[in-house]
Amino acid sequence: MTEFDIGSMRQRLEGALREQDRAMSEVSLASGLSASYLHNILKRGQTPAVDKLERICKELSVSMLWVMYGLDVPPGSEEVFEAMRHDPERFWALMKLL
Repeated sequence: MTEFDIGSMRQRLEGALREQDRAMSEVSLASGLSASYLHNILKRGQTPAVDKLERICKELSVSMLWVMYGLDVPPGSEEVFEAMRHDPERFWALMKLL
């Protein structure tokens, strides 16, 4: 399985912001978080909570798997992960296959 690297995750988030020409505070607020939340992750080294990172990814319309691991997934496959969200054993079994 691809290992998680928080530095690469931050780079992918910053890239998504640049591509969409959006400010960190704008995305944070639109995600229902404090204005400084994304800034703290990208510039101050704070580790994001998974549920909050998920909200940021939704706001940016990017896959959480891509942000966290750099994995591109086909459209619609996020629904599979969402359905498995409450069954960690099945979720990690699928992650091992990736």
